[in-house]
Formats: sequence, structure tokens, C-alpha cells
Amino acid sequence: MPESMIQKAKFQIEPLTQNHLELVRFWRNQDSVRLNMEFQEVITAEMQLNWFKNLEQDSSRKYFVFSQNLIPIGLVHLAEIDFSTKSAQVGLFVGNEKFHGTGSAIPASLYIMNLAFGELGLETLFAKVKSSNQQAIQYNSFLGFQWIKKASELFEVYALTKDQFVKNQPRLEQIYRVDSIG
Repeated sequence: MPESMIQKAKFQIEPLTQNHLELVRFWRNQDSVRLNMEFQEVITAEMQLNWFKNLEQDSSRKYFVFSQNLIPIGLVHLAEIDFSTKSAQVGLFVGNEKFHGTGSAIPASLYIMNLAFGELGLETLFAKVKSSNQQAIQYNSFLGFQWIKKASELFEVYALTKDQFVKNQPRLEQIYRVDSIG
């Protein structure tokens, strides 16, 4: 994306609400997303609603929909937030295929990492990535995540510490200039 387009991009992020459920379900059921997840079944509207109702009761998970110029792009989240170990799982996907490979997920990653390491006071984020998903592995590496172990035959775990994030944050912010976050 040319620098002039990046500078004009307006990034928005908001907590996941029931109004987002059908869009997120559509995204999540796309092969490009679904086949890189541990849970690979096609999600029905009833399954999505039940998941959301459980999510509303669980303070250890925070989900957000992110947009650019008011166009919804994807979902980013923290899960298994554990204040005793000061850690959480982090995840992100770009559901709007028009934005694949554009760098538009960077401000969502910055937002969730700032939330985790700043407001929530966490020290480590873990990302579970499908071993064959080279794009996600490269993206996580670009953010500063480092491989720590195999989680299963198909998935690997990467970690990012607060110190690593603080060191990488200026570089990430320089790469993707955002006029406003709202």
C-alpha cells in the first residue's frame, strides 16, 4: 500500500457486540480463516450466538472488531487472560479478503498488545499458529513473537514478552502510520 494511502487510513476498533456476530461468522466460515483454526467446523448462527453468550460471561476474554475507513476488516482478541501468570493468548484474523496482505492488521495488533502490556499489566502473550500457515508465522515473527514449542501435531506456540514489544513498538508504529484511533 503506498505511503500516502496508509497516512490517510483511519483505523477504528470496537468491542465485539451482538451486531457483529453474523459478519464475524461469515468471516470465520471462509476457508482462508476456518482451515487455519483448531476448530474447523462450519459455524451455524446458533453456535455463534451461544459462543457470544458464553463470551459475555467470561472476563478472561476480550474480542474486538477492527475497521479501516469504517470498513470492517477483522477480529482481534485476548483469551485466557491470567493475572496470576501475567499472560494471555492473543489471536487475530483478517476476514475481509480485500485487506489480505495490506498491512491493515498492524494497528489492531498494536492496539491489543498495548491493551495487554499497558492497561492489563501482562508480561507475556502467546499465539498458537497452525504450522502450515506461513503467512501467520511470518506476521507473528514481524511483530516480535518467537517460537517456543509445538502445541500439537498441527500447531505451534509463539511468545512475545512485554520487553520485546517495547523494543519493537516504535518500529511497528513507524511502519504503519495511523491518523486516528477511535
